[in-house]
Amino acid sequence: MKRKTRSVNFYEIKVETIAVENIKIEPTQSNFIDVLAPIANFFRKRVTYGKGASAVELVDFEFSNDKLFLLINKVNRDLPDIGFYKISNRTRRSPEKDSDEHREQSAHVLIEPKNNTNLARLKITSGASIGAEKIKQILSDIYHQNQENKKF
Repeated sequence: MKRKTRSVNFYEIKVETIAVENIKIEPTQSNFIDVLAPIANFFRKRVTYGKGASAVELVDFEFSNDKLFLLINKVNRDLPDIGFYKISNRTRRSPEKDSDEHREQSAHVLIEPKNNTNLARLKITSGASIGAEKIKQILSDIYHQNQENKKF
């Protein structure tokens, strides 16, 4: 049996605070884990982020031990529904990797905040053309949509 392999790309992302106009001293940067933990409460499965050819769907996620795991599908306009990837039975990408995948339509993502810094290590499997900028955009979108919520 031929094993399927996937490359993993490593990136670093950071949280940047915005200085208030009248403050002369730059504020202390937030710790990444202090921002990631509340954002993790607002993730929802089967939600599409972005528009057009760059749209992606959040299929699955888990936040544990201060790490965030994501499974993201590319929205493929050539297929009849978001995330369909198997020719054999036309099912959606599931968290388990099956042996009959025919196209790279998904990316596994791991976000690991570094201790007491505004930085996090970002690991993304390659093949689906989903990169660090898309993950930053998803986190930013979730934050901005929910920043008025008391959980922040």
